[in-house]
Amino acid sequence: MRRVITLLVLVLAAALPADALAIPMSARAVCGSSCGSFETQNGNNSLRSSGKGIVYGTVDRGRVWLLDRQADGIRGWSIYGYERGPIRHRGGWREFRGANMTFSAHDRWGVRIVDGRGVDVRIVAAGSVTIRGWGRYSLNGSGWRSWPSFDRLFAL
Repeated sequence: MRRVITLLVLVLAAALPADALAIPMSARAVCGSSCGSFETQNGNNSLRSSGKGIVYGTVDRGRVWLLDRQADGIRGWSIYGYERGPIRHRGGWREFRGANMTFSAHDRWGVRIVDGRGVDVRIVAAGSVTIRGWGRYSLNGSGWRSWPSFDRLFAL
């Protein structure tokens, strides 16, 4: 019975939009008052981010790279729905490829989304984000804006 309830909770959580899963209080415990927030809706192309805090989201199709920068021996990230991976890369990066992927990372992390389609990400952290492509984003709760067609760096 516990397994059924746990599975049901996980399925329902995966079906929620990224902003419904926001946990800014937990992130603030990790990065303090220096946290910023960044959110995307239906982004396409690439997103790179590193920080101290929390990141989570979904990718309809593409490649997600994850790096645990905490170096405490405890894996600080998770990913579900990938078709291929983990592919290990230099520096500790792990790459996952597929469709309908859900991921999260906490504490100190790095995330890269490459050739992404339907990128919905929520970040509450002290760090940075670089995006390129098309879609919508919001920085620190501002109104929605269009993704730039060239690399644009945002400090959080």
